[in-house]
Amino acid sequence: GGCPVVVEKENFDASQYDGVWYEIEKNQAVFEAGLKCSQANYTAEKDFFRVVNTGVSTLTGKKVTISGKATVSNKNVPAKLKVNFDSMPFTADYCVLDTDYEEY
Repeated sequence: GGCPVVVEKENFDASQYDGVWYEIEKNQAVFEAGLKCSQANYTAEKDFFRVVNTGVSTLTGKKVTISGKATVSNKNVPAKLKVNFDSMPFTADYCVLDTDYEEY
Protein backbone atom coordinates (compact mmCIF):
# COMPACT_ATOMS: atom_id res chain seq x y z
CA GLY A 1 0.00 0.00 0.00
CA GLY A 2 0.85 3.65 -0.15
CA CYS A 3 2.27 5.84 2.54
CA PRO A 4 -0.07 7.46 5.06
CA VAL A 5 -0.77 11.18 4.99
CA VAL A 6 1.40 12.80 7.66
CA VAL A 7 0.11 15.89 9.45
CA GLU A 8 2.17 18.32 11.54
CA LYS A 9 1.32 18.78 15.22
CA GLU A 10 -1.74 20.98 15.70
CA ASN A 11 -1.45 23.91 18.13
CA PHE A 12 2.35 23.59 18.16
CA ASP A 13 3.85 25.95 20.76
CA ALA A 14 7.31 26.90 19.50
CA SER A 15 8.16 28.62 22.80
CA GLN A 16 8.15 25.19 24.51
CA TYR A 17 10.36 23.51 21.90
CA ASP A 18 13.72 24.68 23.32
CA GLY A 19 16.09 21.88 24.18
CA VAL A 20 17.78 18.75 22.91
CA TRP A 21 15.75 16.44 20.67
CA TYR A 22 16.69 12.98 19.41
CA GLU A 23 15.74 11.62 16.00
CA ILE A 24 13.60 8.51 15.88
CA GLU A 25 12.97 8.53 12.13
CA LYS A 26 14.04 10.80 9.28
CA ASN A 27 14.44 11.10 5.56
CA GLN A 28 18.08 10.97 4.54
CA ALA A 29 19.68 14.40 4.54
CA VAL A 30 23.04 15.38 3.03
CA PHE A 31 24.20 17.04 6.25
CA GLU A 32 23.60 13.81 8.21
CA ALA A 33 25.06 11.28 5.77
CA GLY A 34 27.07 8.62 7.60
CA LEU A 35 25.96 9.74 11.07
CA LYS A 36 24.40 7.80 13.91
CA CYS A 37 23.11 8.90 17.32
CA SER A 38 21.91 12.21 15.86
CA GLN A 39 20.45 14.91 18.06
CA ALA A 40 19.37 18.51 17.57
CA ASN A 41 19.55 21.35 20.08
CA TYR A 42 16.92 24.02 19.40
CA THR A 43 17.19 27.43 21.10
CA ALA A 44 14.35 29.90 20.52
CA GLU A 45 15.32 33.38 19.39
CA LYS A 46 12.87 36.18 18.55
CA ASP A 47 11.92 35.08 15.02
CA PHE A 48 13.77 31.78 14.60
CA PHE A 49 15.45 28.85 16.33
CA ARG A 50 19.20 28.53 16.59
CA VAL A 51 19.95 24.89 15.68
CA VAL A 52 22.99 22.78 16.51
CA ASN A 53 22.88 19.20 15.20
CA THR A 54 25.40 16.61 16.37
CA GLY A 55 26.03 12.99 15.58
CA VAL A 56 28.77 10.37 15.49
CA SER A 57 30.47 9.54 12.19
CA THR A 58 30.10 5.88 11.28
CA LEU A 59 33.45 6.12 9.45
CA THR A 60 35.65 7.80 12.07
CA GLY A 61 33.72 7.42 15.32
CA LYS A 62 34.18 11.16 15.94
CA LYS A 63 31.54 13.70 16.91
CA VAL A 64 30.29 15.86 14.02
CA THR A 65 28.52 19.21 14.54
CA ILE A 66 26.63 21.50 12.14
CA SER A 67 24.93 24.79 13.08
CA GLY A 68 22.22 26.88 11.50
CA LYS A 69 18.77 28.30 12.04
CA ALA A 70 15.18 27.18 11.62
CA THR A 71 12.29 29.44 10.69
CA VAL A 72 8.55 28.89 10.49
CA SER A 73 7.70 28.89 6.80
CA ASN A 74 3.95 29.40 7.31
CA LYS A 75 2.59 31.12 10.45
CA ASN A 76 -0.60 29.04 10.10
CA VAL A 77 1.45 25.82 10.41
CA PRO A 78 4.10 26.62 13.08
CA ALA A 79 5.18 22.96 13.35
CA LYS A 80 6.52 23.11 9.78
CA LEU A 81 10.00 24.66 9.72
CA LYS A 82 12.68 25.42 7.16
CA VAL A 83 16.21 24.70 8.40
CA ASN A 84 19.26 26.35 6.87
CA PHE A 85 22.68 25.18 8.02
CA ASP A 86 25.57 27.65 7.81
CA SER A 87 27.73 25.43 5.59
CA MET A 88 24.94 24.27 3.25
CA PRO A 89 23.61 26.22 0.23
CA PHE A 90 20.01 24.99 0.64
CA THR A 91 17.21 24.69 3.18
CA ALA A 92 15.66 21.48 4.49
CA ASP A 93 12.08 20.85 5.59
CA TYR A 94 11.60 19.99 9.26
CA CYS A 95 8.19 18.96 10.57
CA VAL A 96 7.23 18.34 14.18
CA LEU A 97 4.69 15.54 14.00
CA ASP A 98 4.01 15.31 17.73
CA THR A 99 5.54 16.27 21.06
CA ASP A 100 4.59 16.65 24.70
CA TYR A 101 7.50 19.17 24.97
CA GLU A 102 9.18 17.10 27.70
CA GLU A 103 9.75 13.48 26.71
CA TYR A 104 9.04 13.19 22.98
